Amino acid sequence: MTVEEFPVLPEGSPLVPFEIPGGLYATSRHLGAYSGIHRAWMDLVSWMPANGLGPRRSPCFEIYVKGHECTGDESEFITDLYEPAEPLGPDGPAGRR
Repeated sequence: MTVEEFPVLPEGSPLVPFEIPGGLYATSRHLGAYSGIHRAWMDLVSWMPANGLGPRRSPCFEIYVKGHECTGDESEFITDLYEPAEPLGPDGPAGRR
């Protein structure tokens, strides 16, 4: 979830606030049921190298634009996927040895 300010969490809470770093992200929009999100992630990650991108060490994340709280029709669900990326080549992961 996005918050303007990190909340004070009760002691022993399993939740841990953290900030998602800026930078380049490969993104994709999944339309449909959550059961298809795994395939959408595989398609996004497969698309990256062919488009000059490799993974960057940072958390990936999803934004649930429209889900069950808005509609009972799973075909109307919208989920945005964000995969941290960096250019392949001399300045990216393939160039680091």
